[in-house]
Amino acid sequence: MRASSSKPYLGDTDVVAGLVRVFLAGVVDRVAGVDAGREDKGVAAMADQRACLAMAAIFLGKDPA
Repeated sequence: MRASSSKPYLGDTDVVAGLVRVFLAGVVDRVAGVDAGREDKGVAAMADQRACLAMAAIFLGKDPA
C-alpha cells in the first residue's frame, strides 16, 4: 500500500526495512571502528544517540522528509 504523497510511507515495509537497515549499518560500522581503534568510543556513542533520535523523529512523524 502506498500513500498518496511522494514522501516515503511508513506503512510500506520496504521503506521501514530500508530505514532500519541504514540505521543498523551505521551502528555496526561504529562498533567495528571502535573495536579496531579507528573511532573514539565517546564519539561513536554520541553518533549512536543522534541516530536513535533521528529514527524516533521519523517514526513519530516529526521528520518532514
